[in-house]
Amino acid sequence: GYSDADAYAEGDGDSTANAYANENVVTVTGGSRVGDDVYGGYSDADAYATANAYANENVVTVSGGSIVDDDVYGGYSAAAAYAEGDGDATANAYANNNEVVVSEEAVVHGDIYGGYADAYFADINSEQANNNTVIIDGATVGTGRTIAGGAIYVDKVSDRHNATYNTVSIRGNYSLNDVSLYGGYNVGSEGPLQEDDLFTGNTLNLDARQVGNTVVDVVKNFETINIQAGEIANGGTVLD
Repeated sequence: GYSDADAYAEGDGDSTANAYANENVVTVTGGSRVGDDVYGGYSDADAYATANAYANENVVTVSGGSIVDDDVYGGYSAAAAYAEGDGDATANAYANNNEVVVSEEAVVHGDIYGGYADAYFADINSEQANNNTVIIDGATVGTGRTIAGGAIYVDKVSDRHNATYNTVSIRGNYSLNDVSLYGGYNVGSEGPLQEDDLFTGNTLNLDARQVGNTVVDVVKNFETINIQAGEIANGGTVLD
């Protein structure tokens, strides 16, 4: 699903754009290969005064030995607003309640985001990436990649944003190598962040019963971590 909205009314500062990409389903299966990014829902709103972008309740499934060469997004929202005349510009990006499932020996060489929200250029930017789910079930994720339940892109320390109540579940005969796992993830470089919450309610479910160690680079911004370890020797390593 793709939505693009533009609303420009120079000088009066009262123009609003709303873009919606909600409740879409994208399935990649049967050994298919995708040489680009995969989006369940993609919304892009640009306006003077107020821009609202919504990418909610989308589902992406990659399975059956399929290969994705770049990133996978359950929902991606981008909002940009530019102040003209009197008043402030406001940009709001919402990527909530999305799901990404990678299973059945599928391979993703890029990053995986349940929800990704980016608001920029405005005096007041707000990003919300909440209640998203990523499931890796008997699949492979490329070396050094990132898996995040909810991601926001912060380019101003005054941005208002949340990436909460997201879930990342990893199970089955999976393959991870130096992958970074985030409940909430700030893709941007600005900090320290104000009025932000990338932690509350985020959960990691990790089935570590397969043979060998699970080696990851970063585990961050999870309020709850559930590890199913099975039988391990005294002093054995479950998560490295």
